[in-house]
Amino acid sequence: MFDPWQGTPIDSTDLWRCAQQEKVQDLARAMARPTWAQAVTWLQGYLAPGVQAQIRECVAVRNPDWPVAYHLGWGMSLRNALREHGFGEDAMGVRNLDNIYIALVEEASCSPPSLVAAQREQELGLAVLALKVLGIGLALLLCAALWLSW
Repeated sequence: MFDPWQGTPIDSTDLWRCAQQEKVQDLARAMARPTWAQAVTWLQGYLAPGVQAQIRECVAVRNPDWPVAYHLGWGMSLRNALREHGFGEDAMGVRNLDNIYIALVEEASCSPPSLVAAQREQELGLAVLALKVLGIGLALLLCAALWLSW
C-alpha cells in the first residue's frame, strides 16, 4: 500500500495492528461504562428473537466471520439505531461504533434477558390484565344497562 499524504509505502500489517489496537481500546472503554449494560438491555428488546437465535447459533459454532455479511446493510442500520437511542460514540466512550457493536449484539443475544427487560415484560403483562378487567367491567355495565332498559 502507498500513503498518498506522506508519499511513502505503508506496511499493511501495521495498519491492521493499529486498527485492532483501537478496537480493543474502544471495547475496554465501552464495557467499563454503565451505558454498556443499558445498550445490551435495549438491544435485547430491539433485536427480533429469530435474529438473536441466529446470532447465538453463529457464536456457538465459533464463526467469527458472521458479521461480515451483515456489516454494510443490517449493521449500518443497527449502528444508526444505537445512535438514535442514546448509545452513540460519545455515550459509549468510543471513537467508532464499528469497534464495539458486534460485541454488544453478541452479548445481547447470548445473555439471559436483563432484570430491566423482565420488569418491562411484567409491567406489560399487568397492563394487559388491567385492560382485560376493564373490558369485562364495561361489558357487564353494558349488559346491566340493556337489562334495565327493557
